[in-house]
Amino acid sequence: MPITVLITLGILYFIGVELHTVSLAALILVLGMIVDNSIVIIDNHVEKVDHRYSPWHAAIASAKELFNTYSNSYTGYYGNIYPLGIMVPGNAGEFLKTFPLS
Repeated sequence: MPITVLITLGILYFIGVELHTVSLAALILVLGMIVDNSIVIIDNHVEKVDHRYSPWHAAIASAKELFNTYSNSYTGYYGNIYPLGIMVPGNAGEFLKTFPLS
């Protein structure tokens, strides 16, 4: 997690996104999603190992099984948040433009 946060903060710095309450809230939200999704994938992996899969094949099968679910989840999140930065005027719009980037 610390490496993910450092990489994200580095990318945000290089593309010129300032850190403020909204972008930090977005970062915390996405990190929570990443942790939760990792726990579900690991649980699926353990279940497949219990069903006599080899650890390698269990990892591949659990990732393939959950890939569409999580890619749709992140796409839905981004698709719902991105228009806010475009449609909301003024200072609130400036804050919300950084939300999908985080």
